[in-house]
Amino acid sequence: MNDNDARDQEVRSYVRNRMAGDIPPEFTGNVMNQVQRTNQRNRGLAWPILTALGTIAAAAVVVIIGLNLVNQGGVGTQPSLTPAPTASAASTPSGTPEASASASEEPTPSPSAEATTGEGEFGPIHLMAPEDAFANAQTCEVTDAIVNAEPTTLSWQISFPEGWSTNEESTELRSACTLFAPVPFEAPDDQAVPESVAIETDIPPGGDYQHGGASATTEEFTVDGVAAVRYDIEPTDGGFVSEPTVVWIIAIAGNLPAEGNDQPYLAISTRSADPDEMAAWTDVLDRMVATLDIGE
Repeated sequence: MNDNDARDQEVRSYVRNRMAGDIPPEFTGNVMNQVQRTNQRNRGLAWPILTALGTIAAAAVVVIIGLNLVNQGGVGTQPSLTPAPTASAASTPSGTPEASASASEEPTPSPSAEATTGEGEFGPIHLMAPEDAFANAQTCEVTDAIVNAEPTTLSWQISFPEGWSTNEESTELRSACTLFAPVPFEAPDDQAVPESVAIETDIPPGGDYQHGGASATTEEFTVDGVAAVRYDIEPTDGGFVSEPTVVWIIAIAGNLPAEGNDQPYLAISTRSADPDEMAAWTDVLDRMVATLDIGE
């Protein structure tokens, strides 16, 4: 082995070792220095020139190959951690939702006016089938409704939203299925109403009805064939009604409240100082009343 062979072997070894990692910036300069320091034999002018040119060409090829490997994420490089955009992401404008509502979300309930069809004896008929009023509606029944701590023959069925709770058992002072809430609750034995209750049913023994607010608007309806009045009541400071209130008065025993009336009637109401909560509960109340089925 001559000096040139040794130099060539040294260059090849150098290239193999350095190509195991990133190509160093000084690689080309080192190779050129090695070429310039090589002692050439006296074989005329052609051999030293060809040898130098060959070495330079080999070095250039190695550099080009190394640069290609680097650019392609080969030896000595880390793969890119940023994924290329997919077709769906590229085609969707930023900030534009693909679907604004999921399948599990229920649509916003429509106003109660949609539950009214035709004209009845006492006004527009306020009527909805339970399956139209609520998705997966729950239905409960009141039998022998309690009025003034005494059982009567009054009875009815009413539907309410899935997931809501009601008092399932009667007590001495309250009929079952007369309190409704969007969360579980325990009904006390007396006539107190838990704060979580959103809709309350009462059965006054008769007489007139005074709304107790600053003012009230009224609408007359026919509910399951009997007369009904819907009160939308504005509260009054220090008065009986301190929050916005909606009350349905239904002549379940045949007569609406009036002076001298001796028949009990049904009062179903909701109230809240929170406007959003009030709107939601009122919609539920209106739909419940539309499902009312009064017993014979």
